[in-house]
Formats: sequence, structure tokens, C-alpha cells
Amino acid sequence: GTPETEWARRAKDLERSTAALADANAALDSLQAEAKARESELLAELEVAQGARQQALEGAAVAAQVEAQAECTLRAADVQRAAAEAMEVALQEQESKLADELECLASERAGLQSEFDAALEDERARFEAR
Repeated sequence: GTPETEWARRAKDLERSTAALADANAALDSLQAEAKARESELLAELEVAQGARQQALEGAAVAAQVEAQAECTLRAADVQRAAAEAMEVALQEQESKLADELECLASERAGLQSEFDAALEDERARFEAR
């Protein structure tokens, strides 16, 4: 081969290599564009997922707060019930004491009534004896 054919062959090889490189660059650009588009999609999905997670966390916080309030209300109701039961016991004791006092007074009254009746009978007898 003459130097001109050698140069022509090399020029042809260079042309083919340049075309192959251009094709490879185009393919790379295309892949990068696809990767960028996919990255954008994934970022959007991530943002949606984070929003949903945030809503779930807020919902859980609200639920925990409601649960805590309900427990508080139940405890308060238990305390009120216990206080009402204690008051009922105290009232029953007071009622029992008052009933005992009433019985005592009725007994005293009966005693005084019979003393009075006896004294009245004595007076009547003395009056009639005159």
C-alpha cells in the first residue's frame, strides 16, 4: 500500500471512529435525559410519600391526644364515682345515727309520758280523795 492509500484508510477509520463516538455521545445524552426524568419522577413520588407520612404522623399525634384525654376523663369519672360512693356511705351512717337518736328520743318521750300519766293519775286520785 502506498502512503496515500494508507492515509485514506486511516482517514476512513478516523471517520468511522468519530461517527461511533458521536453515536455513543448521543446514546449517553439520551440515557442522561432518561435518568434525569426518572430522578424527577422519583423525587415527586418521594415528596408525596413524605407528605403522606407527615399526615400519618399528625393523625397518630391527634389520636394519641384524644386517647390521653379519654383516659383523663375516665380517671376523673372514677374519682367522681368513688367520691359519690364515699358520700353515700357517709349519708347512710348519718341516717343510721339519726334513726338511733330518734329512737332514743321516742323512748325518752314514752318514759316522760308514762311519768306524766302516773303523776296525773296521782293528782286525780288525791283530788277525788278530798
